[in-house]
Amino acid sequence: MKNKKRKIAKILACCIIMGNFYCTHGWTEMKAQTTVTEFSTSRDENSNITIKTKKNTIVLKELPKEEKFSDIMVSLYSENKGSLGQKIFSGKAPFTYDISQIEDGNYYIQLYYLADKGNGKKTYSSYWYKKSGVQIEKEDGQVGIVTAIPYGSNINIYKNRASSSKALEYYLQPEELVDSDNQIIIEKAEEITKGITSDYEKVKAVHDWVANNVWYDEDALYGRSGDTEYLASEVLESKKSVCQGYADLCAALLRAEGIPTKVTNGYAMGAGTTGMWTDTIMNSDDSNHAWNEAFVDGRWIVFDSTWDSNNKYAYGEFSEGTGLTAYAYFDPTIEMFSNTHYIMDKEERLFKALVKEQQENVKKEFYINTASKIWDNAYWVGDFDYQYRLEDTSIASLDEDGKIKGISKGETVLTINVSFGDLTANYSVPITIVKAKDTVVEGQDDPEKEKSEEDQEIMELLKNIRPSIEDINLVLVDSPESQCQILYYGVDLERIGDIKWKYQIEDGDVATISTNGIVTAEGIGETKLNIYYESYGQQFKSCIPIRVVEPEIKIMAGNKKVKKGKTKTLTAESNFAGEIKWKTSNKKIATISSNGKMKAKKKGKVTVTASIGEVKAKVKIKVY
Repeated sequence: MKNKKRKIAKILACCIIMGNFYCTHGWTEMKAQTTVTEFSTSRDENSNITIKTKKNTIVLKELPKEEKFSDIMVSLYSENKGSLGQKIFSGKAPFTYDISQIEDGNYYIQLYYLADKGNGKKTYSSYWYKKSGVQIEKEDGQVGIVTAIPYGSNINIYKNRASSSKALEYYLQPEELVDSDNQIIIEKAEEITKGITSDYEKVKAVHDWVANNVWYDEDALYGRSGDTEYLASEVLESKKSVCQGYADLCAALLRAEGIPTKVTNGYAMGAGTTGMWTDTIMNSDDSNHAWNEAFVDGRWIVFDSTWDSNNKYAYGEFSEGTGLTAYAYFDPTIEMFSNTHYIMDKEERLFKALVKEQQENVKKEFYINTASKIWDNAYWVGDFDYQYRLEDTSIASLDEDGKIKGISKGETVLTINVSFGDLTANYSVPITIVKAKDTVVEGQDDPEKEKSEEDQEIMELLKNIRPSIEDINLVLVDSPESQCQILYYGVDLERIGDIKWKYQIEDGDVATISTNGIVTAEGIGETKLNIYYESYGQQFKSCIPIRVVEPEIKIMAGNKKVKKGKTKTLTAESNFAGEIKWKTSNKKIATISSNGKMKAKKKGKVTVTASIGEVKAKVKIKVY
């Protein structure tokens, strides 16, 4: 294990930390893709920075909700001109940064906050330094925000992340360097997340703990020592590693808490350097960094605990008074993340693991005059695209849905091409066509054995049936979210007639179910749906939890203030479908349009209401 880890250490020796990056001279900078006029940096509302551009100004509409961001310094950075246009702001956002005196060109926004260094001394510390900040383009008095070169590729990979139950189960399992089943990992995960009920906050707690309690091993990075730790439990004990170890430990701690977590590999552009995105990087398969993605609240959250930490282990000593510096890389928007990170992990490991499982479970025997699916329990089919081919079509037919029907006894080869995004694989399996089991075979003189085999087949059929829904979450409101229908996988259409279904909901005051499997919310609460499958006297049971919640609307209003004569856009989310309608309590103070754009008319306080039918949410906004 140690030798293998040393080999990995050599491969990952180019892993980078903030402020460290190796440039190759002679690269040419690639042209940016497009510009926008508004840009948000994070999906974590407490850490988000929203920037808007208009003519010769940059408006910092929203800053992180931390006291240190009440005193900031902003400037621009140009590779040719260095830092320029420095300006200091105090108070609360929004802040308007006038760059009319800056000549046309491309720049990066540098952002500093006033940090307490002890003994009553304060100094500005960098949040975005040089090329780690948002890039802008100024031309003819107009300013636009430039999207980073990796964004198009990153958003395509990110949007296609697998989130099926099988994929999430895969990212809960321990693996070679992510020993989430190790007792010291389990105990530490419980300690870090004690008292936290939200999975999102658990992810943040693990991110924070690792950023504060693991030191970046510069001795290993620069070859001053021959080894460092990558196995999660060993990183936990040694308290030092490079980015791979940070990511392995985060994944292990979160998997131990039941949160699916990926270790993602890619290329990272070191902040505070003259590095740039080039064709060489974008066309290469070489990665130099690792970070994490965790599946929470129906989406993958990106976070990089290495880059949010300032801990360093150098010349055999651990730095002091360092640790978590900011949340610049916790749940960032992909637009912001793409400024410094290029996602190269396209889930090859997951793809290979599921393809191997498919290959092992392909049906090898088919009956004459009976059409059967290639897989009995193909729960993964919806995640992949397939092409099938039979070598000998004289003994069997094959349709586009992957059903094989025997024509005559014999053997042939089935070839399957499977694809997942731009990942592809091919494999072949031998198959045999035989007579149906209920056909009398010459020489068979043991009817009891045949009956036993049939019983086993029936029970196997019942065990393979899988409901389309693993848990039912409904909303008690007159909308589609108040109902769902149970469908089934793992049973051929030809066999459905052999099976009888019986439904039973334990608490009918919470939900009811119709004979065709439609579950309807009746009241707030939790209960269970028991499903009984019966065929030829044999029975099998499965159970699905049901949860019915109240309809809810949430209004996102930011700092809940707006200046007289200005506008403010509010957004709302609901857990059920319907058109959101807006209104204000006093139109003389403020009005609001159908899309949530509020216009402040005079000073005062006004209540904004968002409603869908009878369900409402309210927020108070101050006009100053």
